[in-house]
Amino acid sequence: MIESPPPRPSASLWSSLSLLRFVLAAIVAAAHVKAFYGGTLAALDPVKILASFNGHAAVVGFLLVSGFSIAHSLLAEGKGYVWRRFVRIYPLYLPAVLFSAWVGGYVVPGSAAGEPITYAAPGLFETLGNLLMLQCVLVPPMSNNGPLWTLSLEWWCYMAAPLLAMLSRRRLLLVLVLMTAAHLSWMVLGARFGFYARCPFGLHIVFLGVFWLAGFWYYQVRAAPWAAWSFIGLVWLLTGLNRDNLAGNYQPTLAVSCLMLIAGGLIAWPAWSGGLLKLLGNASYSLYLLHKPFYHLAHENLGLRQGWQIFSLTVAVAILAHWLVELPLRKALQKLWNHLQGSRSPAT
Repeated sequence: MIESPPPRPSASLWSSLSLLRFVLAAIVAAAHVKAFYGGTLAALDPVKILASFNGHAAVVGFLLVSGFSIAHSLLAEGKGYVWRRFVRIYPLYLPAVLFSAWVGGYVVPGSAAGEPITYAAPGLFETLGNLLMLQCVLVPPMSNNGPLWTLSLEWWCYMAAPLLAMLSRRRLLLVLVLMTAAHLSWMVLGARFGFYARCPFGLHIVFLGVFWLAGFWYYQVRAAPWAAWSFIGLVWLLTGLNRDNLAGNYQPTLAVSCLMLIAGGLIAWPAWSGGLLKLLGNASYSLYLLHKPFYHLAHENLGLRQGWQIFSLTVAVAILAHWLVELPLRKALQKLWNHLQGSRSPAT
């Protein structure tokens, strides 16, 4: 039986997902602000409210959206897939890793327990390992930019995607079932690692990759009448049984992530909002990569002492990094690639 291709998502869905990605990145960034104030932001600081929606739940939402988006990218146009992923990820990822290495080690004055946190300067081997997406595989994530641990998870899921796309939907479901069991095994094995970022040998992919795969699977089956409820049920099963690192208002974060993937295409965005939402979606990547090392500079070198000040400045820097660093590098890489492809074409 030949399986029908999944329907193409609407433009409004991508606009919805762009906004979602920015909000998820903002939740992660807000959660990390608290460390600079001993976990005790002012009661009315809006960053405190944003952080309450749980950074780990935001990472889960990121993985759901990433799997969904990669399924679309690969199934819509398989040719040049790996290069497109490279051009999307590395033009900013490389400067972010080097920026983190340059910032070096530092001491955050407070923590949730009231004791200072020391972030060691990354060594050469650690920096090279992170550049090659080997964090949590052969090297630890950079101490002063811990969120990079999720980038290797996504990267290796990207590399597995062409193989997953070759599977029938029945076999893909079987892989999803196996990954579900692997995720739930964290409840037995998790105490040995403490947190997913501390897993060696790529085990963070085993324990959390199911959320990326769920998004990938949902993209292919979403036209079925049972797909939406099955997708929501799977996410709630996984996060309900394994609530490690899920606290506060994590359920709204998960709910909005699922609902945006399911019904984001029904939102009638005004015509003027398209460019803004696309900008926010793109800036979510730079915000995620740069917020942790930039917080140090803002706190120690600029003397900012309120959470909303550091957070707002970091968002502005993330947008500038997208405009002034990421976009020019992406265009330069694409131009070089087109030139090389043209030089290999046979003369006519």
